[in-house]
Amino acid sequence: LAHVINLATQKLISTHSNSPHFNTHDPDAHIPSTVSGPGILRDEIGLVRAIAVKERSSAKRKELFRTIQLRTHPDVAAKQMILDMKVRWSSTYRMLHRAWDLRRDVDTFAFEIAQEESSGEKREKLEALRLKSEEWARVDLFLNLLACAEEAQHAFSSDMRSTLHLAIPALEKLHAQWNLASENAQYTHFWPALEAAMEKVDEYYQKTANSDAYLLAMGS
Repeated sequence: LAHVINLATQKLISTHSNSPHFNTHDPDAHIPSTVSGPGILRDEIGLVRAIAVKERSSAKRKELFRTIQLRTHPDVAAKQMILDMKVRWSSTYRMLHRAWDLRRDVDTFAFEIAQEESSGEKREKLEALRLKSEEWARVDLFLNLLACAEEAQHAFSSDMRSTLHLAIPALEKLHAQWNLASENAQYTHFWPALEAAMEKVDEYYQKTANSDAYLLAMGS
């Protein structure tokens, strides 16, 4: 029943972020709007994705990101940014998690590749990809929401034994966690996404709770 969590979490992501995933056939389509100003909320997921695409675009840029990390953490193995895939929400979770962990290096990387550009227009476009402090704060909050889905999925994804009987409790817990977040003012920007995701959980919760397979698993 991992598809239930997959559908709900995909809905959470797609409702909050409308930036397309990277497409080799249209390599610039994924870049989100970088217009900023009072009352304008930029797409932090799209911004992280755009920087990840830049980092992974050439051996030179991969080496630059590695060098930036080693400047401040010479004893820690350097890591690459992760680029997510549309079909796997967990890849978006990992992409954001890696970017959050390395956020200072990510910020420096975006700044330095911008400074390498001789064209003022290109330099401005790259500089505009850098996340502001409040955008990084939203990345952190969104990671909390995705972590709830990750926990729920692990609750009944074991290959060692039947975990169907854990499905409904896991869905109930996920719904409760997201509902709690929807009542928290910190998550105001995510309320529409949370509502859409919880509707998906409700829809499949009813189907699963009434299924014979689930009832048999509970009685075993």
